[in-house]
Amino acid sequence: MIYQFNVKGSIIYANIPNDNIVAFVQITIQGQKDTCSVVPYEDEKGQYFLWKDQKVYFNDWIRMPLESFLKRIESDASSVRSTHLCYAILTEGIDRIVFEAPFYTVTGDLFIDTTSRKMVKCKIKESYCHEVKDNYKLNLVPLEKDNSICDKRSYYVVDLLQDIKEKKIKIMLCE
Repeated sequence: MIYQFNVKGSIIYANIPNDNIVAFVQITIQGQKDTCSVVPYEDEKGQYFLWKDQKVYFNDWIRMPLESFLKRIESDASSVRSTHLCYAILTEGIDRIVFEAPFYTVTGDLFIDTTSRKMVKCKIKESYCHEVKDNYKLNLVPLEKDNSICDKRSYYVVDLLQDIKEKKIKIMLCE
């Protein structure tokens, strides 16, 4: 995923691979088109890369609280990207985020009725290639078991964001 860092007053973007084997980090400076690659290192504090003679730790990316994310959607929805949604989820903690989203209903004979949906409070359930840090696809599962609906719903992160912008899905902190 691409993370934002504030290094000596400049915003840089670092594409940090999601696996444990990081051979290089690709850097883009805000307002510039060129990119460069830097080698990551590791010490007792964790993985980092060097930028302008400063250690930049992978975990020091710029956080975006859910409240800031929602305000940004209200003020300038067109500037909000799927990475912002992932930042907000990762900032708050995956287990603290709840959605209210439409789930397909199931008929008595266990067939999915794609014409009927029910709004359900749900949470993210990560799985292989469906992790928040992948910024690709997420699985939502109901908070409470309900045999009248499907047991999960998968979204591309960009589609989930669009539905949040259009107020088809609500995102909130759990109570």
